[in-house]
Amino acid sequence: MKEETRETGKCMAGTIMATEVEKRIFEHKCYEAYRLYWMLSHGNTLQELSGAINSLAAELVETDPVSAATDGDSTRRLMENAEQSFLCDSGFCGAVWANKEKFLSEEFCDPDYMKTLLSLRSDGDEMWKFYQAHYMPDSSEGKKPYTNQELFHVLCEQVEMPEHLQSAMPADDVRSIKRADGLFWNRLEFGNSGNIYLEIGLESFNPEHEIIDLGCFLTQDTSLQAIEDMGKLLADLVYVMDDLVKNNREDFEWEGYRICGIKEDGQPSYASRYHQIGLTMYEVGKLLKSYPYVQLFDYSEHTESYYCTGKDNALVKCKTLEECKQKRVS
Repeated sequence: MKEETRETGKCMAGTIMATEVEKRIFEHKCYEAYRLYWMLSHGNTLQELSGAINSLAAELVETDPVSAATDGDSTRRLMENAEQSFLCDSGFCGAVWANKEKFLSEEFCDPDYMKTLLSLRSDGDEMWKFYQAHYMPDSSEGKKPYTNQELFHVLCEQVEMPEHLQSAMPADDVRSIKRADGLFWNRLEFGNSGNIYLEIGLESFNPEHEIIDLGCFLTQDTSLQAIEDMGKLLADLVYVMDDLVKNNREDFEWEGYRICGIKEDGQPSYASRYHQIGLTMYEVGKLLKSYPYVQLFDYSEHTESYYCTGKDNALVKCKTLEECKQKRVS
């Protein structure tokens, strides 16, 4: 990475880390709102919650007089123990809200639920916009390919940055990521200026060798610990990238076409992939001799269409399978 971009990179690393802090604060606020919403929906009140915890605190003192509150610290520990006992043991007649980890993996991932939950807050509109921007990346517009800079930010948000990291800078030139078969390329080495830098990218060999730069990480610390931390960062990035492509493969596929035949009962055949529209449509015609319908997925637009045979064996294009069933001529 060029020397003149490294100072700017410090600001970029700070921005990424600041965004992560904002997200953690946001998630905590959402969890607190969820707990209140849970109590309301189950007919419980804050007064009942406070009373239950106070009763448990009194029981703890009665059972263990040593735990009695004699100063501010002991009072805080007593109430924390009482609250923990409430969450783990008693609850409201045995029922209590989910823990934070479960909430973040379930209710928090449901946009409809979150929109309802946030609407109960006075700043609900602002929080909903934050949720859309950071947890629903495709909510404001249609899907489009990742750029290398966008993918770099996504990766950075999902790994833990080393404490000594001074720069996390995306690539200068903007490129679109249109293929999922690129290999994760990297270069981790000492720089000429007495630093350690890690460059990452995507490497492909077909139809020709190409490396799309994603970005660069830099630290001036050259200690053994710094080398180990940068190596761990690289390992985390490799894992996150592999997991991201495996679970969201079509987000990285933006070239060519996929077709499959569809039986009367809606069951699809094996899919075939082509890169030219002329050859694709020729194969659509051939498939229609064996199947009543054909589905075509256009990777460049991430849209699907359906084909059937109409009057005089004409090829009929439809938006849905239901439309095809109405227009098909046997």
